[in-house]
Amino acid sequence: MDRSRKLLFLLLACTLFAGTAFAAEKTAKSYQKLQKEIDAVVKATDKFGSVLKDTTDSLSQLSGADGKKLDKAVKSFRKDAENLSKILTTTTARIENLNKTRSQYFAEWERSTAAISNPDLKKAAEDRRAKIIADHENMTAKASGLRTRIEAFATELADLQLFLGNDPNPGAVATAQPTIDEVVSAGNTLSAEVLEVSRQLAGFARGLS
Repeated sequence: MDRSRKLLFLLLACTLFAGTAFAAEKTAKSYQKLQKEIDAVVKATDKFGSVLKDTTDSLSQLSGADGKKLDKAVKSFRKDAENLSKILTTTTARIENLNKTRSQYFAEWERSTAAISNPDLKKAAEDRRAKIIADHENMTAKASGLRTRIEAFATELADLQLFLGNDPNPGAVATAQPTIDEVVSAGNTLSAEVLEVSRQLAGFARGLS
């Protein structure tokens, strides 16, 4: 092989290696970004689950309260409910960012896998990617179902805020008691489920599966 052909071969080899290294680096950065997004969602869902529990606790305090205690209990409930609404908005935005970042990561991973020449390694990478996508889709399905129930819960909570805010007296609380009991029960269940989803997401952040 003459000098010019050797030089051309080396240039092609370096170009191929550089392209492969760039693809791997891009995927790695996308992976790190996804982990950060998952961490952010974990923190947001943890906070939401905690404030949700606080809200149902303050709502429970309305039962049997009267006079100044009732006024204080109503104010506490409305404050917690408003805080919960704000956190829900933040959490929803975080989840939307996570979904975008996750799609980008899986696309980068697919492109990177296409560059693998070893058939065994290529199949292993494709199988691994397929499993993680399935795991994330299952988690997304759970979160979507949970979100639908949270939205219904939030509507009931807003109704109670308006009802009790307009007429904060023991008679109004007694009238709303069946709804209060339902909302407290639903809120406690949702809080536990949100924290469980947060725990599972934390597992994804540690290894994506």
